[in-house]
Amino acid sequence: MPLLPGQRVRTVRQYGMHPQAASVRFEKMRLPELLNLSVEEAGGLFSSASLPSTAHRLRSEILKRIDALEKVGLGYLRLTVLRPPYRAASPRE
Repeated sequence: MPLLPGQRVRTVRQYGMHPQAASVRFEKMRLPELLNLSVEEAGGLFSSASLPSTAHRLRSEILKRIDALEKVGLGYLRLTVLRPPYRAASPRE
């Protein structure tokens, strides 16, 4: 079901991301919930997640980046701190 204009604005304000992005799920968690995890928690989630064999490279990259953050003592940070803010495209003149 398509979102009404007011619903889209509310979703962007609430989660800081496009409504379609906010509805993405991984391991029964929506993207805003995933982004609320700490780096350490995300490492545990991705290392134990059941992914298809075709996602091996993706898991490897994610875990490599998480490991780097943990090595420099940033495992306590929430992933929301590490992502750039969502900015809606402005209309062109």
